[in-house]
Amino acid sequence: CYGHYSKIYFSNDGQGLYTDGVTDKDTFTVELEEEITEDTVIPKMVCICRKNQNETNIHYSRSIGQFLDNEDFNYYVLNDDDTLTLIWRDGKLVE
Repeated sequence: CYGHYSKIYFSNDGQGLYTDGVTDKDTFTVELEEEITEDTVIPKMVCICRKNQNETNIHYSRSIGQFLDNEDFNYYVLNDDDTLTLIWRDGKLVE
């Protein structure tokens, strides 16, 4: 069995899309990657002390720039699925 597949093409000029076999019953998940800077407001951010990992804080709607004076912490985005994504370590952004 080969299964079924559909194709969807988006134009680069913003004029729309072309579909091959896509119906109004199909659903899509679109994920956007956003560049994080020191000024980006993070909805849920976790910081864990590198010297004493028992010291952990959760901050809501804050930016890393508000904590730059404290280099003892690593900063993570708390994702909707409860996983952590490291974004700041050793005094700089993680790429």
